Formats: sequence, structure tokens, C-alpha cells
Amino acid sequence: MPPLLNRRDFLLTAGTSAALLPMHHIFADTLAEELTAPTTRPDWERLKQAFILDQDTTYMNVGTTGSMPKHVLAAFGHDNRLIARNPRDRLGNTSGRLEYARGRLASSFGCGADEIVISGNTTYGLTLTLNGLTLEAGDVILTTDQEHPGLLAPLQLLADRKAIEVIKVPLPAGENQTPDDYTERFRQAILAYGERVKLIAFSAPTFTTGTMLPIRSLVDLLVDTYNEYGWPIHSLVDGAHATGMFDLDLNALGIDFFCGAGHKWQCGPGGTGIWYLRNQVSDNNPIPLPRFYPTVSDYYREDRTPPAPNGERGEYDIGNFLQPHGNPNYPAAMALTNVCDFWRQIGRDNIERYAVHGLGLQMKQRITEYWGDESLYSPSKHSTLLSALTTFTPFTRNRDDKDISDLFVSKLYDDYGYIVRNTATPITHRGVTETEYPIRISTHLFHDAKDVQGVFDAMKDLSERFEHGVVAETPTLVSHESDG
Repeated sequence: MPPLLNRRDFLLTAGTSAALLPMHHIFADTLAEELTAPTTRPDWERLKQAFILDQDTTYMNVGTTGSMPKHVLAAFGHDNRLIARNPRDRLGNTSGRLEYARGRLASSFGCGADEIVISGNTTYGLTLTLNGLTLEAGDVILTTDQEHPGLLAPLQLLADRKAIEVIKVPLPAGENQTPDDYTERFRQAILAYGERVKLIAFSAPTFTTGTMLPIRSLVDLLVDTYNEYGWPIHSLVDGAHATGMFDLDLNALGIDFFCGAGHKWQCGPGGTGIWYLRNQVSDNNPIPLPRFYPTVSDYYREDRTPPAPNGERGEYDIGNFLQPHGNPNYPAAMALTNVCDFWRQIGRDNIERYAVHGLGLQMKQRITEYWGDESLYSPSKHSTLLSALTTFTPFTRNRDDKDISDLFVSKLYDDYGYIVRNTATPITHRGVTETEYPIRISTHLFHDAKDVQGVFDAMKDLSERFEHGVVAETPTLVSHESDG
């Protein structure tokens, strides 16, 4: 493993005005108040040096887990060692550090510090959100047929415990979709179930196809429904793949609850996540706030019981009631804060343009040029539906054969050194649903156009070997050497 890079030796951008990476330790005597302004012109080639990814392979499965930057990893280890050396002194008076961390994270995600919690992961936030809502027997939650078990499991638990009804809205798949194709399906479902609908819960982007569902359009649908019928329907977004991939403004999106991962595209430590709870009624979302009980809190007890508010919450800091519970992982919380500060300095809008609208779109275009439009599961014609996840099948037949898909992923690694994955994707056609197994590729800030071309060439060569039944033979491409 290469030595850890000292932050003072690593410049974020090329040129004389290059900025140093921000760095804060959970036990520092003082903590910075100001955030460094984002750069306008990141040096992507230089940024690749901030990661310790294995140079003998090309890792393109960020959708499963990311890679912590060197300087964040070094500070994370440092803080853990401080605790291990002197637990008594180091674990005292650190609650203020979490408040500080929440404030910095809020500035990265476009919300107030009272609206954000450092969670354990996406599933943690989803589960606690669903269990904090006052749902009753007969209530309906609309979700989709493209959801991760991290959302489906707590939904099913609610159905079993409280007799609510979970309805899966079937989503279209393919490269030629528009935002209206998704909002219209939710609109029809809302009208079908009427005032029984209390919540819509969906992923953006979906882990199956990589479709960035139109969050703002779906919130607008809920606002229009409230204005026309008086039905207060709220929203819960599984944003496991959104944090670190997109430049998110959670207040502007108007969603009620958002749960994101710290360890995937945000490249933070495992066991971290972002949990957002809307704490204000505004023009972005005039629907009254849902009645919500803190489902994990050290403060919810007889002598200090916070309100379970309905509508305006006033000075109620819902994030502060949800954050303290037992002894948290302070180094992990600060590592997440550090990597979010790093992303902010690079510019989250820069990262989105590069990974989603640059490399991600290039990947989709290469695929459709060779395998055709019908091979792509991810939308590519409408920019707002794009993500840095690309899912496709190189097979004209046997799309529902998991063994073939698994073998393709395995051979792509064994023979060419590219690490990707496949997904199980329900496809509904003429009322019949079958599961297909597309290949999923991730493009992020530590990739470049050579990686996109390299994995495309490898998949093209491998698919030809499958087509001619010579998978066991030596590949025609020279064994690749990764540039990062």
C-alpha cells in the first residue's frame, strides 16, 4: 500500500492559486468556522492521486462502496488511535463536535443544521423514518418495483405490524424515458387510492437501472394534489446513490425525508449516512409537516419529552433530538465531515458534471452505439434522468439468465481487471413481470475517459467471446493496466 499522503503535500488544483485540502480532527483544540470556496477548474488527473485504489485493477463499482481519500483516511486513523490511547479524556465533551459536524454537513446539502442527522447508513435512516411516522391500518404507501431491500424490508415490517398497504408502482426501463413517464405513474396511483395515500417512498437514483427519478417533479405532484384535494402526502427518498454523486439542495427539492449513504459515492467511512428531515413549511413545500416521533434518542424521556409536532415546528430542533444515542463513532462522523468538505472544495456541481453528464453519458453512448438502444436500461436522452450508474445487457437473448450475467461480471474481472457488478431488475411488459440481470458500471471523480473506453473495449471483446462460445479461451485484448 502506498504511504498516506500528507494534506499539505497534495494540491487540489494545478497552478499557482492551488488550494490545500481542508482537514479537521474531532479532537482539535479549535475548529474552522469558514468553508473554503469551491474551485472553478478541478484537475481531475491530479485528484486521482488522492485515492489509494489498487493500480492493477480498475474499480467501477462505486455503487456498492466507494474509496476514502488518503488524507481523510489518515485523519480517521489518527482520531481512532487517540481514543484507543486515552479513552477517558478523549470521549469527554465531544457532543459539541457532532453539532459542529452537522452544521458543516448542512452547508453541503442545502439545509439547516436542525434538519440533518449523521446516521448509521441509508437503511438506518429509512427504517427510523418509517417507524417515526404515525401510520395506521389501511393507510397506503406508494413505492416502486425498483427498490432496494433497505427500503422494502422496513416497508414490509410496517405492513405486517400496522396493516398498512404497500403498493409498488411499476417503473419503465430503457434509454428513452422522460420525467413525465415517472410522475404520471405516481399520479395515477395517487388518484386510484385517494386520501388513503400518506407517503411516497422511492430511490433516486434507483440501484437497479441507475435512473435519477425526478424528485422535484414528484414533490410538485404532491403539492398540486394537496392544493386540489387537500390530501397531505409526504415523501421519503432513498438517496443512497445521490450523496456524493449529485449537487443536492435538499430544501429546494422540497422532500420531507432523505436518507443517503456516506460510504458509496461520498467516499466516507462505512457505517455513516446522511438523514434529512424537513423542518419548515416554505414555498418549496407548503404541505404541513408530518407528525413524527423521534424513534432513536437519548432525550425522549419523561423529564424532557420533545413534542411530536404537526405543522409548524418553531424552535424544535428535530436533528438534535435524533442525533444523541449512546456513544457514537466520533472519528467516523468527522471523517464524513472531512470528505464532504473535500467534495465541496472540488465543487459538487463540478463532480456531477464530470461523473454524470461527462463520463456517465459517454459510457451510455458507447453502449448504444455498439449494442443498440434496446441494450440500455438507464435513460440517456433526458439529462435530468441521468446518473453515474450505467446499466445495460450485452446479450440479445437470455436477459433473465442470472448465471450468464454473473459469469460476465466474473470474467470481466478475471480476464480484464475491471470491477463492476450486476443487478436484479424487474421488467414489466404487457402486464407480465420478469427479472432481468443487467451489468452495472459506476463512473466517478477518480475515473477518466480512458477508463470508460477501456471497460467498453473489454466488454465488447468479452461479449464476442460469449457470442462465439469461447469464454474459456484467452481474451484477444492485451491484459490491461489501469491508469487509476
